[in-house]
Amino acid sequence: AIISIDSLFTIPDFRISEKIFGHLIRIREISNKRFLIQTRNPEEKVFDYCLKGNLLDFYRDEIEERKHFNYPPFSILIKISKEGTEKETQLIMENLKKQLDIYSPKLYSGTATTKNKSKINLLIKLPADNWINQELLSLLRNLPTTFSIIVDPEEIL
Repeated sequence: AIISIDSLFTIPDFRISEKIFGHLIRIREISNKRFLIQTRNPEEKVFDYCLKGNLLDFYRDEIEERKHFNYPPFSILIKISKEGTEKETQLIMENLKKQLDIYSPKLYSGTATTKNKSKINLLIKLPADNWINQELLSLLRNLPTTFSIIVDPEEIL
């Protein structure tokens, strides 16, 4: 039995349905007799696909949604992160956002690692056929090593 799964859908990650589906399928696979899911949202398609073992329709829906929102594999995501004191890091990342303005980066807070430090991220979404963009690559390579740069990150938080 799986209880309280609904809270996972609130995680701001475009891959969350895929992750939930994968976990559900694995648990369903090892269950001996019964497989129960407690949810407030029984109409959620992921549950229906899992209970029926319908991987193909899950994939079709997921890929259509990603195409609609231009998420991978239809784009390349580049996540640039900086950690430090809140004020200083915010200023540095705002300046970097201006430098990268032609790529329309999105600036957002990340998860803090300690109470005196904050993490701020920039996310760039490029068309899949525009990577490797030599101009952007050059800019990224010239950033100090205090920046974390991840192409196609597993998560964007």
